[in-house]
Amino acid sequence: MRNTSPRAIPALVAVGGLLSLAACGNGDSPADVEADAPAFFSIGTGGTGGTAYPVGGAYAGILTSNVEGTTFTAEATGGSVENVRLIGEGEIDMGQIQADTASQGCNGEGVFEDAIPITTYAVLYPNTLAYVRLANSGIESLEDAKGTALSVGDQGSGTDLAAQAVLEANGMSYSDFDINYLSLADQATAFRDRQISSAFWSPPRLGAQSSLIDLSSDQAIDWRGFTDEEMENAAAEHPYYTPGVIPAETYNNQPEDFPVLLIWHTYQGRADLPEDFVYEVTKQLIEHAEVVSAQQVALGDFDVDNIQYAPCPIHPGAARAYQEAGATVPDELIADGA
Repeated sequence: MRNTSPRAIPALVAVGGLLSLAACGNGDSPADVEADAPAFFSIGTGGTGGTAYPVGGAYAGILTSNVEGTTFTAEATGGSVENVRLIGEGEIDMGQIQADTASQGCNGEGVFEDAIPITTYAVLYPNTLAYVRLANSGIESLEDAKGTALSVGDQGSGTDLAAQAVLEANGMSYSDFDINYLSLADQATAFRDRQISSAFWSPPRLGAQSSLIDLSSDQAIDWRGFTDEEMENAAAEHPYYTPGVIPAETYNNQPEDFPVLLIWHTYQGRADLPEDFVYEVTKQLIEHAEVVSAQQVALGDFDVDNIQYAPCPIHPGAARAYQEAGATVPDELIADGA
């Protein structure tokens, strides 16, 4: 049976203190939604070592405490690509998915042969795509790195998919490089051993990522990142990428802002769930973002106006919740009624 598998149960433990905090957060009793709302609702996250898992666990507790009649659980998954497929297969109801992967999923592009019926429930916060090389590498741009060893993260990961998209937007492809598929931790080791010349990295915009902290502790990094032209080309080709920066002093020996591409993390969910139910779910996601951000700094970038970056049609229930919260949601972004 869907949403009753053992792998979904441990996520309730991940909620920790946020469950009791959210339950009494506004003094209201749980919202009563229509009778055909699901009894169980599963949230796909990512690996247990990433940000998506604790965010999903926190929200599972908040939603269970505030939406009457439904038990919400969060489960560890393989991340964005798997979450799209799991929603399409009916194995989860909502998943944290990078905007580029979500766009491919709902449009049947890239790694997805057919369009999958997912809709946007919320736009959470931006992850980043960074271009990293060491100081004195002689590499001034992606063009300069042609013919050298380039790491693009784990094969099939969000970093891998984004790297392909950014290179293609700038007139290049993997065939122009010696491509290495390395985990973020292994990329740090490969830099030290001079096995790679540059790498795509996916650190958070706020806070810091452990493997990049590790690398910057004993290696001089070229913090110039992408060029303005490279970011503009990527954003023009893929509107869900936007230029941004990792603020100065986030990492060791980082005296200046680090130019990166922002890739919005979203909650995508089933398109067929009732409008009133999805409205209540999204309302709770919005109202409790500050509670979750106290534990997970990435969600400090949450703003209702970020719904403009929705990569797939917005569920009508979610659109209503965002409109009530003060966001402008253009009609053309709203999916047909569920």
